[in-house]
Amino acid sequence: MKTPAKILLWCGGCAVLATITVTVACLHACSGGKAGEEAQPADSGAAPGDAGTTPADTGADAGGADAGDGGVQPHDAGKLEWSAGLPSTADLGLRRGYSIARTIVHLHNIYSHDACDSNPRLEDGSPNEECHAQFRAALCADRIDQAMMTDHYGFVAETDNFEDLYMHRAGDAWEDEGSTHSASIIPCENGHEVRVTVGLEGEASPVGLLRHPV
Repeated sequence: MKTPAKILLWCGGCAVLATITVTVACLHACSGGKAGEEAQPADSGAAPGDAGTTPADTGADAGGADAGDGGVQPHDAGKLEWSAGLPSTADLGLRRGYSIARTIVHLHNIYSHDACDSNPRLEDGSPNEECHAQFRAALCADRIDQAMMTDHYGFVAETDNFEDLYMHRAGDAWEDEGSTHSASIIPCENGHEVRVTVGLEGEASPVGLLRHPV
């Protein structure tokens, strides 16, 4: 049976309503009955000790063995291989000759008052470099291709040097458009590169700026 369902997708501060079709498959086998039979409740007349299934039957005795005799074993968490990051978008190939970029179009860091758990600045007014380091590490782990900053007006207006808004650090590279810097490139330890551009959250919320927005 196909049932239309609506899912609300959130992107930044705007909501997008998308309608999808959900296919619901009801397999009678899940109830333990045969095709064409009506599903019976768990206590369908079988008393403890009868041939019916009881809660005790679903334990280690169901297979005729306990945990030490080849029954179901607890999962060994020590053998689990898991990475906190995302795969590279290079694995997705090209679409109509274009590569796919994983991009964040609304993002705050040390130039926004509500970033870093509302502590983007230290007591002496200097940027919270520990928070910024975590920010960079997260971009690298998730292999973000483009981080389009949209910092708040306050700290942006107080920052006279436009290049500071790129949060450029030692070891980073510049990407230029003509003679003007257009992005700061973060080289990641995993070989990935993140391009950071400057923007502003406001009435228009411009992104990818090439000059100071204030």
